[in-house]
Amino acid sequence: MMKRLPLVVLIAVVLIATTTCGRSSPMAPTGLSPKTVVNVKVAGNATFTAIGEAHQFTATGGHADGTSEDVTKGTSWQIADRSIGDFGSQPGLFMSKTAGESTLTARFGQFSDTARVLVLPAGTHILQGTVREPGFIVSGATVAILDGPSAGLSRTTDSGGAYRFYGLSGTVNVQVRKDGYVAMTQQVSMAQDQVLDFTLTPNRLPGVIASGTYRATFTASKSCTQLPDDAKSRTYTATLVQDGARLDVSLNGPGLNGGKSPTEVKFSGRVADTTLTFDVYGGYYYYYGFYFGTNVLLDQLSSTRYLDLFGRGTGTIADSSISGTLAGSFVFIDAPSGLNQRDMRTTACAQADHQFSFTPVATSGQASLGVFRRRR
Repeated sequence: MMKRLPLVVLIAVVLIATTTCGRSSPMAPTGLSPKTVVNVKVAGNATFTAIGEAHQFTATGGHADGTSEDVTKGTSWQIADRSIGDFGSQPGLFMSKTAGESTLTARFGQFSDTARVLVLPAGTHILQGTVREPGFIVSGATVAILDGPSAGLSRTTDSGGAYRFYGLSGTVNVQVRKDGYVAMTQQVSMAQDQVLDFTLTPNRLPGVIASGTYRATFTASKSCTQLPDDAKSRTYTATLVQDGARLDVSLNGPGLNGGKSPTEVKFSGRVADTTLTFDVYGGYYYYYGFYFGTNVLLDQLSSTRYLDLFGRGTGTIADSSISGTLAGSFVFIDAPSGLNQRDMRTTACAQADHQFSFTPVATSGQASLGVFRRRR
């Protein structure tokens, strides 16, 4: 015998069937009105071929139900570099001022969209390149246009050694200058977009370090009495390879990389005349955990004990070795349950007079002395 459903349940079923039958538009997300704006999109011509040219950008707001509306008037319009142009009193109307490139941002409420704006007058082109020295990029160098319609324009190379000019034409001479380097000038025809790289020569040529195998020793400051004895001095096998002013160092030892393969650490230094400088990186601590990536000098002393070593080294290149001070920290880690456990304990000694040395190791075909010779 079938059970009779209560009248209230039957009415609810009928109402649900009636309100859902024939629905064709997308349902709005739970808690949102169908006409709530859930995104914004920018449209418009982002390429300007003349100074003083104006283009109208629009912003379209997408609704929760899949429809959309024009929200240009209610949108906040900004350009990252206002030197190339700006928005006026009319929402979305952008007028160019000078050659260049920047990012336009349209923001409506919590939503935003971007477009890349390029101002490049007809008949002009882009010049870009990288400034280097042997072994390194050169940041902070001044790149200047010496002649032609754009004479006097200058740029400063960024952290990657890169520079870029917009709106160049004709044949121009480009000069790069930076303290510590010989100035360099090159000529380029700007009949099209061009890439022009520079390799500068340092005023002080680097000394020459013989590539090969060395014994690297790092010793904590004498004031670091709180460290256990086996954390006060560590010795590794080092491979040194020089490329101009750049010295690449690869340390090898059974406990390096936290005892995990490959048990090596790599870093680079700069050679200037008879001086070597380099940076060694350590891990970082977060609450009860210790985290480290590649090329961090983390040495496993035993199954539960580690040494984290980091800082800036400055040393002198002598006839048979390289030695100097390391301004940084020796951090002893006692981790009975592992590096990322609550019972991990650290003992640190931060000083500016830690010591380091690289001493050549005699191998077949390599003398034990004669590490350094001056360039002529």
